[in-house]
Amino acid sequence: MKRTLTLICFLLTSGLFNFIMAQTWNPLLHPAEFGGAMGMRATHNNSRITTLHVTDFGNYGYGITPLSWDGNQWHQGTTSDPMSLLDLKDILVTGDSLWVLGRGLLLYHANQWSFFEIPGHYPAGISYATSLDWFNNQLYVGGGFCPKLQDSTWYHQDSLVALISFDGNNWSTVSRFTGFIRKVETIGERLYMCGNFTDTLSGLSAGFGYLEGTTFHVIDDSHVYTDFVKTDQGYYLRISDFCFISLEPIGRIFFQSPSGLQEITTGQHLYTSVMTMMLFDQKLVIAGCFEDTAAGGQVFTHVAALDHHGNLYRMGDGLNGMVNDLAVFNNTLAAAGGFTSGNNQPPFFTAIWSSPFIALEKAVVPIVGDPYPNPSGGMMHIPVSGERSTIEVYSLSGRLVHHEKVSGLNAATYHMIDLSKLPAGMYMMVSSNDSTQKAWRVMLTH
Repeated sequence: MKRTLTLICFLLTSGLFNFIMAQTWNPLLHPAEFGGAMGMRATHNNSRITTLHVTDFGNYGYGITPLSWDGNQWHQGTTSDPMSLLDLKDILVTGDSLWVLGRGLLLYHANQWSFFEIPGHYPAGISYATSLDWFNNQLYVGGGFCPKLQDSTWYHQDSLVALISFDGNNWSTVSRFTGFIRKVETIGERLYMCGNFTDTLSGLSAGFGYLEGTTFHVIDDSHVYTDFVKTDQGYYLRISDFCFISLEPIGRIFFQSPSGLQEITTGQHLYTSVMTMMLFDQKLVIAGCFEDTAAGGQVFTHVAALDHHGNLYRMGDGLNGMVNDLAVFNNTLAAAGGFTSGNNQPPFFTAIWSSPFIALEKAVVPIVGDPYPNPSGGMMHIPVSGERSTIEVYSLSGRLVHHEKVSGLNAATYHMIDLSKLPAGMYMMVSSNDSTQKAWRVMLTH
């Protein structure tokens, strides 16, 4: 009777998270009022964070104001002149300078704003800048560009240049890379790039790779990646597609390690929109709005975390709004966007999270798939997952007729069991681990 009640309770609560401790984000209030924080970066020495805040000037356009937090107080910069169209793609903090990439390049230095037009930018809506970083004493900008030829004609769209550079005065076209680069980032002596591009010097095409010296190395060429995060164990790689049925972007996240490429969102999490991602406390923190199908279709907005096994860690509540960007500052995680508290007062645009992930809700280890074959003559493959899994088979009267433990797993897989000694008929099968459970009706035919 006890097991029957346990089974009924499980069927009613399948997919729920096990709460360890409820936690919230803490607002990082600043004295000025702005329309929302668009971007956020931490300086290279990790001594402060910088955010960009938007001011709506009505018919005159938008202005952006840099605000920086040194751990004790906010420092407000000079607001830029109104711009007719604000299209923020990336920001970069180097020393006491702030670079802002949009439909052009903005430099904020010594309380002054300077604008540099990107050559060939937006001819017929074709060229597009996406990301920037310093490499070998030059500023590199990734995207898809159509610079003019010597006869003043444009490159054809199929001949997009994927990388350009800026030395502080002049632009140069890195003509060896064609296609489209979504993100560039300098790590050590390497310039990492992701997108859909080709190195014409070597003839190699890639979705993710890096330039070291003058040699280009391909890490993966199986997908068109929109974002990446490097870890000591490998790389998190994200792709974004467009669903014409729901008219929303759908994201998938992979982990690239020496053992190969593995998708960590298969059958677990359907991402409807991921704004940004960053490594914190050895987890991949993702910000946006997404649905966790392993937790009964719960929709999460704001922030959550994944490990490279695909386990989901939902972070605490406390943000009503949307996160636009993330940064790591003095061993804390900061989020920028436009938020309100639980009672919608007062508004704030920056929040911090300093708790370790052990205090988050317990990770769901999803059980993916269905038993097969079903109906079966006795030998059946059952989906299991997690370090400790249990398979139980019940008769329709609720009597336990088979019990089996499986251990040593770190990902979703299948385990074969032998039910040939049971009478033919209908049974309830339950696969469970420390985080979640799943049940099916199965038929034995013999």
